[in-house]
Amino acid sequence: MKHKRRQPSSSADLRFFLAAVGLVLYLFLFFQSPFGPLAAFVSCRAFLLTLFLNPAVFVELWCGDPVQFAILDRLPLFLCAAVCLLAAYGLGHFTLRITCVTKFLDPLERFVFSTAIGLSLFSTLLLILGLCGLAGQCWLVRGLTMIPVLSVFLFTAKGTESTKKGMKIPYSLLGLSFLLVIPYFLAFPLPPVEYDVVSYHLPGVKETFLTGDFGFRTDSVYTNMPFGAEMYFLWGMLLYGDWYHGALAGKIVLGFTGSLLPSLALFSFGRRFFTNTIGVIAAVLYLTTPWVYYISVTGLIDCAVATYLFLAVYALAVFQSPNQFLWTTESTENPKNAVPSVVKKKPPGLLFFSGFLAGSAVSCKYPALLFAVVPLAAAIVFGSFSYKFRNFVLFFIAVLLACGLWFGKNAAFTGNPVYPLLYNVFGDRTGTWTPEKNARWTRVHSPSGFTLASASDSTTQLLWKSDYHSPALVPLTLCGLISLFFRYKNRRNVKGVQKKEDRLLFAISVHLFFILLCWWFLTHRMDRFLIPVLPLVAILAAGGAVISSNPVWKKTVLLVLGITIAYSTLLAILPQPGKYNRFFLPMQAMRTDPHRVLPWTQYYNENPPPGTLLLIGEAKAFDFAVPVLFSSCFDDSLFELIVKEKDGSFKPPEEIRRLFREHGISDIYVDWGEIARFRSPGNYGFSEFIVPQVFDRLVRQGVLIHNGKENEAFRVVERK
Repeated sequence: MKHKRRQPSSSADLRFFLAAVGLVLYLFLFFQSPFGPLAAFVSCRAFLLTLFLNPAVFVELWCGDPVQFAILDRLPLFLCAAVCLLAAYGLGHFTLRITCVTKFLDPLERFVFSTAIGLSLFSTLLLILGLCGLAGQCWLVRGLTMIPVLSVFLFTAKGTESTKKGMKIPYSLLGLSFLLVIPYFLAFPLPPVEYDVVSYHLPGVKETFLTGDFGFRTDSVYTNMPFGAEMYFLWGMLLYGDWYHGALAGKIVLGFTGSLLPSLALFSFGRRFFTNTIGVIAAVLYLTTPWVYYISVTGLIDCAVATYLFLAVYALAVFQSPNQFLWTTESTENPKNAVPSVVKKKPPGLLFFSGFLAGSAVSCKYPALLFAVVPLAAAIVFGSFSYKFRNFVLFFIAVLLACGLWFGKNAAFTGNPVYPLLYNVFGDRTGTWTPEKNARWTRVHSPSGFTLASASDSTTQLLWKSDYHSPALVPLTLCGLISLFFRYKNRRNVKGVQKKEDRLLFAISVHLFFILLCWWFLTHRMDRFLIPVLPLVAILAAGGAVISSNPVWKKTVLLVLGITIAYSTLLAILPQPGKYNRFFLPMQAMRTDPHRVLPWTQYYNENPPPGTLLLIGEAKAFDFAVPVLFSSCFDDSLFELIVKEKDGSFKPPEEIRRLFREHGISDIYVDWGEIARFRSPGNYGFSEFIVPQVFDRLVRQGVLIHNGKENEAFRVVERK
């Protein structure tokens, strides 16, 4: 008997038609909103397209004026980064093999997990070397790097199981991936200009490379926080043997870790737990999110946190699966024989690596303790599988192995494992962090208020106003959550795969909402602090994209995805504050490009002072090719310590001159613009002692003389 195909009800058609209309309306709302970084040029996002009316502008933006073109000079940087990634993969894959986890993962999953785990292990290794004063030994790090690299080639030559198993990926997917990653690869090797990168993330690593030591630092409080992702920069410096080019190689590693690696993980996650379609859409949505591109190509670390967090969730999800897929190869000649067979034993290695990857996220940034470790620990305790205390212990041990050394370092140096946080609990035995500094820090890093107005501002910021939002991510996520709610409400999926899929989506949704609550109640609500949730959101959004096979819905989703790809590509090639777009300028020209390097930085690089240059107010220390001393706005000013007595009076001129000489300081540069910015309302604040009158006094006393523009650059006068 021939069964009639069930036709969708008219009410279902109406619902999906309304959902499609909702997507289109969201696009109108999204594109009529202003784009902050370029608000001086266009009134809203929709008018960004008008910037293409003069294509000649892009030639100058990408190649400089006069036009110069180079691309092959990036190859040494990519080669150095490739060595790092290959070494990470080799070490991570070895770790997976000895823990008997590889047989539970398909080849793509092995690559993703191996690379992420290996990167974290090398980061910890570099920390150990730095604490031992060996972080400046290039030969040692090169040797340690080449061991896993050679092991990869050795296993490949022998034809081990890791190279015998393969799976076909559609050519259309490969073509789409190639188009999406072109802007990433063009921008990965470009030198950074983003303030946090050249002020906080890179100078401390540069100093570690130059001194070989990674101890407690009094010039930048940020350098004393977990620096797990910044170790990629140090790794590149040690392999390359140069702090500048090595940092760019490390920037490529960091960019790959935060963008391409999680996109592969999203595709693999979607394919394992849902469908290939969901995996592809999730990867595309993640790669085309402007925030992901901006973070990955500027040298910021938030996307690396996102990668570790998502892979920790991924590993736990595989561990929690009712049945495990054991990959076996019955014939090396026919990859189709590499098929999964079901086993019911839960591999403890997956639980261990879930904890290790969650701890790796914490090793990059403190908030990951709340964003990753707490939710996953709760999932272990309250998850659907039978809880065992040893599971929690194993997870916790793995977390400590990944990030414990960073906490131990701070505890040993300051007595506070989470320095400078929780100062009221642990204090600071170094005396560098004071109640006044802690009050300033707490003020600017705490929520601005808990009113309806602040909630409304945060909501609109999250839904569409954030500058680097994706036009597809939010509406598709809402569609997925609404559809999930109704499926749970109607309880139609009593058994089968669909119910397991919904349980996983529900768990991801709970995790997402927990992070949102932590972000709103415990942080200063910067939208960038939510970057780690983007892979989770991409999965939910991909689920929302396939909630119906209704033709109107499918065409609308394809339209939204097409607009998203075009919009993200447009933002990628446009210049914005913090992002450098000289895609084809020669590397040597970029190092001195006035569009990137500040005039005084270039002046001192071309006219090196006889001693050390003291920077006041200026924290962008990375590009200085001369010895510098500086301090962040939260740290004690070395200049103030040299000039001022404890009672607030001035030290005698001879004493001041002697102290300058002891620190090797021959020149001083003061950035009054930066100091004014720090002192502006709502900003971090700056020492009130640093005023022009202090320098005028030292000039009158013969301690300093002007060097160029008055009250900006000074030379220390040596007594005859």
